[in-house]
Amino acid sequence: MSKAILSCIAILAVDALAACGDDNDHSDLESRALDEGTTRGQALQAQAVQDFAGCTESEVIAKAAGIVFAIDNGEIAQANFVLSKIGMVRVRALATQILTDHQANSSALLTLLDNRNLAPVETSVSNALTSEANAGLAQLQADEVRNLSIDHAQMQITMHQEASMVVGTVRDLVPASAADMRGLLSDTLTMIGDHQVHAETVLRALP
Repeated sequence: MSKAILSCIAILAVDALAACGDDNDHSDLESRALDEGTTRGQALQAQAVQDFAGCTESEVIAKAAGIVFAIDNGEIAQANFVLSKIGMVRVRALATQILTDHQANSSALLTLLDNRNLAPVETSVSNALTSEANAGLAQLQADEVRNLSIDHAQMQITMHQEASMVVGTVRDLVPASAADMRGLLSDTLTMIGDHQVHAETVLRALP
């Protein structure tokens, strides 16, 4: 084989490796995150229907609050951790939005419960969400810093996909007479959707 041919093969091989090294297409990660969130969400939707069966209006509101607090608290804990470890601007912007919005959501929910003289009630759904959030936080804490940004963005896509399905189902289980709670759950859904879009955007932009 001539030196010219060998040289061409070497150049093509180097170019191919460079192309692979420059590939930051995380569409496969995004797709897996969405699929996992959907699977988890579907399971918790079914649990929510069982948890809320035969409940009074006050019981429904208290159980719905327990679920929203589980979502808020998990997101707040993860965002605080990421902000303590990551300096990348786009990742910090995502974590800051999540932290600020979920804190505000929790505050609004506390006001609603105070006005109704109610306290949140745990359910199998809220307990599952808390366990998942704790497991996610443990994963982030065990991560090497170089993997943290991608893992955090991917995790946010999964968790918000799941949360949107659960909160949507819970809102539909709240009676129309509880307009305040239905309104808060609608606002929560909008917030969750905004966070998921932001997380997807961040993931696609990461190297």
